Amino acid sequence: MSVVGVVGLAITALAGFEEPNNTLLLVSTLLVLAAPAAMLVHLAVTSELTPEEKRAWIRALTGSRAPRVFSEYLTCSDRRATARSLAEKRHSPQ
Repeated sequence: MSVVGVVGLAITALAGFEEPNNTLLLVSTLLVLAAPAAMLVHLAVTSELTPEEKRAWIRALTGSRAPRVFSEYLTCSDRRATARSLAEKRHSPQ
């Protein structure tokens, strides 16, 4: 969905240079934001993670590695273990 949204934004930028199509712009923006919003809702309501693990995910998602962490959240099979490793990385000296 996000890729379709990015393509829609590109079409809006190219085709509507002086006056963009507001409907296409709105739909494309919503599509771009749909996957991150759904992930954040899942993170908020899931009972799979403890509050500390949820905080570790949120801290990681607001950092400079957010795209990589977003990908990890969607693909990992054990979110609890990944949250622990994220918390360890955050507390370890670099």
